[in-house]
Amino acid sequence: MDEQELLIKLKKSLRITGDYQNDTLLQLISEVKEDMKGMGVSEQVVNSKSSIGAITKGVWDKDNLHEYSLDFEKQIIRLREKR
Repeated sequence: MDEQELLIKLKKSLRITGDYQNDTLLQLISEVKEDMKGMGVSEQVVNSKSSIGAITKGVWDKDNLHEYSLDFEKQIIRLREKR
């Protein structure tokens, strides 16, 4: 899935309209994806449709909590087991 497709799905999930936050959201997406790989999720899984929920949760956490939630960490454990 490319970044623009992911951005559209993420914005829909987070109920974000307009384009003024796109650069920030793309940066957060990139950071979350790198963190997921650092947590042991394969690049193939990170870039698959099965990671959309985790990426969305990670972006929300980073933007609002400034740290990852337990829910995000549970999603990472589940995704690490996928191949």
